[in-house]
Amino acid sequence: MTTTIQIKRRLLGGSAGPPASLNAGELAYNEVDGNLYIGLSNSTVAQVNPAGGGGFTTGDAKLTFKSVPDTGWVFMNDGTIGDASSGATTRANADTSNLFSLLWAGIVYTWQFNCTITIASPAVVTATAHNFSVGQRVRFTTTGVLPTPLTVGTDYFIISTGFGVNAFRISATYGGAAINTSGTQSGSHIVVGYFELQLQDSTGAVIGKGSTAAADFAAHKRLPLPLQLGRAIVTAGAGAGLTQRNLGFNVGEESHTQSVAEMVAHSHTVSHNAMTWSGQIFSDSVDSYIVPTNPNTATISTTNTGSGAAANVMQPSTFWNIMIKL
Repeated sequence: MTTTIQIKRRLLGGSAGPPASLNAGELAYNEVDGNLYIGLSNSTVAQVNPAGGGGFTTGDAKLTFKSVPDTGWVFMNDGTIGDASSGATTRANADTSNLFSLLWAGIVYTWQFNCTITIASPAVVTATAHNFSVGQRVRFTTTGVLPTPLTVGTDYFIISTGFGVNAFRISATYGGAAINTSGTQSGSHIVVGYFELQLQDSTGAVIGKGSTAAADFAAHKRLPLPLQLGRAIVTAGAGAGLTQRNLGFNVGEESHTQSVAEMVAHSHTVSHNAMTWSGQIFSDSVDSYIVPTNPNTATISTTNTGSGAAANVMQPSTFWNIMIKL
C-alpha cells in the first residue's frame, strides 16, 4: 500500500502568514516566512511547531558563517526594513511587516524629568541636565494645566534651535517650527523622552513615528534594525550591581582616551639644583648666622612622557554573521 502526502506551497513574492483555508490534515509551506501550516478539523489553520523544538518565530536570531541569509530571515547589518516602496536597505518587501511591528513597539524606553515651560514665542522647556537629543520624541504630563496649545499625551519633537544641556524647544512635527505658547498654566510638569529606533522616510531622511506600526509600514517608512555590526551581544536588563541596559540599544567603544579625572591618583618626584645665597655674617658669643641680602630663585619643572593616544579596550573576539527571523 502506498501513501502520498502532498504539501501546498506559497512561493517567494507572495505574502507571509497562513493560507486563507486548508482542508483538515492538509499542509502548506510558505517560502516567504519559512513556516509550515496545517488545516485542522474545526476549519481553522494553525502553524506547525511555532515555538520550541527548533521552531523560530519573528524576532528570533541565530549565529551563522553563511554569507547569504536563509529564506524568511535577514542579516543584522545595521540597515533598514520596510515595504516594497520604502527603499529600505536590508530588505524592502511586504514580508518584513511582522518584524517591523515587533521592533517598532519593542525597542523603546522612556526617561523623564521635572520641567518648566515658558509662555513665550517660542516656548522654552527647561529640564536640568536632561539626556535628550535633537529630534527626540517627547510628551508632557502635569498635575495642573499645560500652556496652550500643549496637551498631555501628545507627541512633540525637540528641535536643534535653542538646544542645550538644560533647555530646549519643541515642534509639533519632526524638524518643524518651534511652538509658541500662550494662556496660563498651573501645577508641576514632567517631560517624558522616548528613546527608540528613529524611523526614516523612503528617501532615508529621519522622520517622526506615526500612531501605529501598521500605519508607518503602510506609509512606506523604513525602520532601522538595532546596530549589531562589530558589536558584542549582551543580555538586556540590570544584573546585580550593574547598570540597567535596555533592549536593542548599544553602548561601548573600541578605544578610550583617559581624562585627568580617570587617572589613578599618583605623585611626581622632582629634583633641583641647590640655591645660592649672599649676605652678611653676624655672630655673637653663642651663635653665628647669615642675614641674606640677595637670595636667588630656582625654577623647578617636570617633563612629560607618554603619547596621550587612545588605548585599545576591545575584548578578544570572534566575528559571526547574525540573522533575524522576519
